[in-house]
Amino acid sequence: MAQYIPPLNFGMVEEDLYRSGQPNELNFPFLEQLELKKIIFLAPDDPSQQFLNFVEDQEIDLEHLGMDSNQNPWQPISEDIVLSALRLILDPSNYPLAVMCNLGQYQSR
Repeated sequence: MAQYIPPLNFGMVEEDLYRSGQPNELNFPFLEQLELKKIIFLAPDDPSQQFLNFVEDQEIDLEHLGMDSNQNPWQPISEDIVLSALRLILDPSNYPLAVMCNLGQYQSR
């Protein structure tokens, strides 16, 4: 019997729109069940190689918006990044969609 473990701070925002922290190998079977088309990754750091491999294997479009390179990591994300993320979120062709950051508690909330 398969066990499905959601990523850290996973939540359903509405039908086919999810938020969470960056997943690890234990979470991949759970994410497969969501049949995601796109993931918006808002973390300033690069995604892990395991996560990148999973996204490629599942043919999920990954948008790593990150942060402005000259921005202090303790500052809120910029208006440009917020607007870019909103454009993607408001486009129904991107669904099912997940918004993720490192821990799923700051940028993806």
